[in-house]
Amino acid sequence: MGRTACTEHQCLYNGALGLPNLLLRGTIERTVFKRLRKTILKIHNAIILPKFLYGSENWTLTALQRRRIEAAEMKLLRPLAGYNLYDHKTNDYIRCELRITGILDKIDEYRRNWLSHLQRMPQNRIPFNLIPL
Repeated sequence: MGRTACTEHQCLYNGALGLPNLLLRGTIERTVFKRLRKTILKIHNAIILPKFLYGSENWTLTALQRRRIEAAEMKLLRPLAGYNLYDHKTNDYIRCELRITGILDKIDEYRRNWLSHLQRMPQNRIPFNLIPL
């Protein structure tokens, strides 16, 4: 069977040219990865964070625990942003690029909200009596 000659556009579509086909493949991979990144971030924000932060307003975190929590968070976020450890990007830079708030910041926010809730609470309530102010 003989092949018929095709125009450059048809060859790009059929994948007959080498270099343009690689460029097209790279574009498709980047687009798919961007969509996958958005999906993973949605799962992170909708499922992982609430599950992890449940009850965090009452935690007492040591400095070692805070470092380990941040390290675990960055282990997930760094590849999503397309970086590795050797790129030397700061954690704040990666969070800013992905437009998310850090887990430790959310824990601190939850604790502040719980403390303000306790301060508004009547003094005869059980949670108010359990936690010294």
